[in-house]
Amino acid sequence: TAELSAAQALAGNDAAMTKTLASLEADAKTGIPSLATLAEQFDRRVAPAILRAPRGGAHIDWWQQLLDRLERLVVIRRVGPDAPAPRGATETAIAKADVALRGGNLAAAVGALDDLSGDAAKAAAPWSARAMRRVTAEKTLAQLWQDKVAQSGDKP
Repeated sequence: TAELSAAQALAGNDAAMTKTLASLEADAKTGIPSLATLAEQFDRRVAPAILRAPRGGAHIDWWQQLLDRLERLVVIRRVGPDAPAPRGATETAIAKADVALRGGNLAAAVGALDDLSGDAAKAAAPWSARAMRRVTAEKTLAQLWQDKVAQSGDKP
């Protein structure tokens, strides 16, 4: 709340910016996770949950359903430059998100998970929502700062 109050003071009488900052009030009460926290959550909980999500459905035979369940019992995810190529769309989305997070690009990480569907998308949704709140807050504050710097440059 202290950071939001400072931003609101900086916005002054700018009605558009005051309205934009009002959208951050709910998050100001509980705080928004940092990039480091979101990256850790993704690595430790979200990526494994996505990989454990049921892939098939009613349209696959019982043998494939059994194999899918066995594969989800233990999730081993190798990361880094020497990691094997991802198998399938789900692993590709996770790999892209992981690379984006390691590069500090939270918006790209969320975008990489947009390709997920079904239960995998459901597993990623809460984390993606928290990450997008962070992205939105950073964009809002950057815009406020940019507007104030531009305004201060106009004055002699």
